[in-house]
Amino acid sequence: MNDSQRDDCTPLNLHQAARDSEAAGFTRPVQLQSHQAAHLARSLRGMDAVNRILISETGDDCSNTAMVLGDNLRMGLMEAVGVMIANASELLEQANDKAKAKAASAER
Repeated sequence: MNDSQRDDCTPLNLHQAARDSEAAGFTRPVQLQSHQAAHLARSLRGMDAVNRILISETGDDCSNTAMVLGDNLRMGLMEAVGVMIANASELLEQANDKAKAKAASAER
């Protein structure tokens, strides 16, 4: 990523992120067990690694390609990211459901 691309990035708005999380149903603190946190971290590192490969294939301005990937490899990497996203989302949804159930039983 070059300086002009970095300048174009929108800074993280924590208030909006909190509102988005609440709108998605994450209204309670989610606690992860150590193996769940490790699984989530592996998925995030994997997505980051694939993203870096895909970025290096196109180059910063799509003219100076650092490497060329075949269509099958490119699609495989994109599908891998989709699977990692689905796994991470499922883990977070399960943890959120558990937090909701725990809060509901505490209210009774």
